[in-house]
Amino acid sequence: MFKNYLVGGIFAIISALITLPLSIMSFVAIFDDGNSLSMWTTVLTAFHSIIVMFLMLYFKAFLEEKFQLSGLTWLFSLIILLTFAINGVSMAFDFESLSSLLVLVLVAVVLTIPLGILYFVLSQKIMKCDTDSVAHSKSTGYAVAATGLLMATLIFAEFSVLASMVMDILMALMFISNRKMVETVIDVECEAQ
Repeated sequence: MFKNYLVGGIFAIISALITLPLSIMSFVAIFDDGNSLSMWTTVLTAFHSIIVMFLMLYFKAFLEEKFQLSGLTWLFSLIILLTFAINGVSMAFDFESLSSLLVLVLVAVVLTIPLGILYFVLSQKIMKCDTDSVAHSKSTGYAVAATGLLMATLIFAEFSVLASMVMDILMALMFISNRKMVETVIDVECEAQ
């Protein structure tokens, strides 16, 4: 089901385009008295969560096919679950009171550190593979590691937004360029017959 890597690349591009505006909107919504920005932030957060879920499913299928990695189901399941949990918590709280904001920060901290560690574990699995044969896979592995480390340190967690955008762009390049390589091989085989 998740073998059309062009679609995976489109999901990665959409995720990269949404990430920074969503972060800015979330920050501004904390201080905004109106409900319209909060509503749009909630809608965009839900949409982004779904995009990330599909992106991770395509990424898992890609790693299993290209690198013959196995045992990734638990890792990607936890990444998706923690992403939904973090986004769900941010959508559930009202930012009117300081106590709600403190609870949100505490929950985000408790969930962000494990998510960062999971991204770093994923990057190590990618880097152990022969990444030279798959275009953009090594740079994607480094971007996944950077995103994970920035999330896990919390001091630099805000920079993980930028690293995540880079990771998404590199994933899109990896999906799309390796899709073209498969089509080229098929075209050459057809011409040879």
